[in-house]
Amino acid sequence: MKKVRLAIAVGALPALGMAVAPAAAHAATTAATHTGYRAAGAIPAACGSGGLREADSIRGLVGHISWSGCSHISYQSAHIAWQQAGLTERVRYRNKAGTVLHTSYLGGHYASGGTQWDNRPNRNAYTVCQTLVANSNHNITKYGYVCETV
Repeated sequence: MKKVRLAIAVGALPALGMAVAPAAAHAATTAATHTGYRAAGAIPAACGSGGLREADSIRGLVGHISWSGCSHISYQSAHIAWQQAGLTERVRYRNKAGTVLHTSYLGGHYASGGTQWDNRPNRNAYTVCQTLVANSNHNITKYGYVCETV
C-alpha cells in the first residue's frame, strides 16, 4: 500500500481554522528549512528536483548516486573496471554534520567486464560514501573510499 502524505505550510493552518502554538510553528518551520532535509514529507523551497553525482578514487573505484528533493537517495552504485571476487561494498549515509545515519553491506556482481555493487536505498542523507572491503573482514579496506554529496 502506498503512503500519501499531506504537507501544509504552517502559515496556512490558521486560514483552515486550525490553531497553531507559536513554538510548534517555529519548530516545524525550522525543521523544514534550517536543516535542508525533508520534514514530514515537505520539501523546502531551496531544494532542487534532484540529480546525479559521480566520484572516483585513485585506485579505480567509481561511485554514483541519484537523489530527489533535498536529500532522498534513490540509487547508489559503485564499480571497478575489472572482475574481482572477495569484495563487499560498505555504504555509509551521512547527514550534513558528517554523522553516520546508516551503514549497509552489499554483495556485488560481474557486469560489462567489471564488478558492480548497487541498490535503491530510499534513504534521506546528504553524503554517501562507498568503500570496497574484504568479504572476510569488513574492517579491511581494499578500494576506496569515494563520497558523493547531494
